[in-house]
Amino acid sequence: MEKVPDAKVILNHLGNVESLNSEYKKNMKRLSEFPNLYVKVSGYPTDDKDFVKDLLKFIRDAFSSDRLIYASNWPVIELYSDLKEHLDILREVFDDDEDFFYNNAKRCYNL
Repeated sequence: MEKVPDAKVILNHLGNVESLNSEYKKNMKRLSEFPNLYVKVSGYPTDDKDFVKDLLKFIRDAFSSDRLIYASNWPVIELYSDLKEHLDILREVFDDDEDFFYNNAKRCYNL
């Protein structure tokens, strides 16, 4: 990413995190230093709501808010949750932020 600072890089599914351990946190904080890296917030199982809320709050705090992009991961999400439950948690953590749910993707993808 350092060699191509004009390229937009999108990390999908929060990096496929399974545990909010110190290694994941360290790696994500390092990635947050790259201004051309966006993170799609999706792909996490919602059966452990405490884990999900901790994960989302960590990501929200680690990355600039203009580089976080909502992604539903539907219909795959139906394997472990339903869309309403998924959205309720996101809305709680991101407070219906229009940038997170809409504007950031629009900017990132030049729509």
